[in-house]
Amino acid sequence: MTLAGPLSGAAHADIPGANGVYTGCYSRVTGSLRVIDFEAGQRCRTLLGENTVTWSQTGPKGATGATGATGPTGAAGATGATGATGDTGSPGATGATGATGDAGAPGATGATGATGDTGAPGATGATGATGSTGPAAPQPILGQFIATQIVRDATLTCATTTVTATNTTCSGPKINGLDIRLAGIEAQAICNAVTGQGFSTASGSGAAAVPYVIWTGTAWTLSSAGATPMLNLNCNR
Repeated sequence: MTLAGPLSGAAHADIPGANGVYTGCYSRVTGSLRVIDFEAGQRCRTLLGENTVTWSQTGPKGATGATGATGPTGAAGATGATGATGDTGSPGATGATGATGDAGAPGATGATGATGDTGAPGATGATGATGSTGPAAPQPILGQFIATQIVRDATLTCATTTVTATNTTCSGPKINGLDIRLAGIEAQAICNAVTGQGFSTASGSGAAAVPYVIWTGTAWTLSSAGATPMLNLNCNR
């Protein structure tokens, strides 16, 4: 089976999330980090070697300040005056009991103690260490295939390669170690990335191992619907 011809694609996001958290995708293949809109449904492409990472610019809450000292107790009120003693009766009879003295007025309420000072804010939490940069991804040689190179955020490998003044060929192409569907959109996406030109021919036979890789117009993704694998790709230079 043989194909010939060209093709293309696009995307958007809103960042950070409502809770102030940033979400990103770290590629173990390229070492790059891209920010996504997680609340809008965007997700990292784990099948293409991406890990999900999150971070926030707000430090942890400081410790609560110490409680202020209790104010002093107010002074006790003065004791009321003692009632007058009743007159003594004639001998024999008991004199009448003197009237009870009036109760003394309540003492004044003690002043409220001063409010304790607010405790100092807790120290800001230390910023997490930045992850080390991964090894540089193999870069394409403009205009031709090499054994391993990055093509549209994925690793393209060729069992063998050839190059002439007008064409370059990849035999046994794989994306991230998987078969590539034999179709014009995949052939065009690879040739446009490697040489900046369209493809001359693409051929293959048999059935692709499942899962295999297809190009959606914006990204590589996995499929298992059944397809012929690409075995040779010839790109114009």
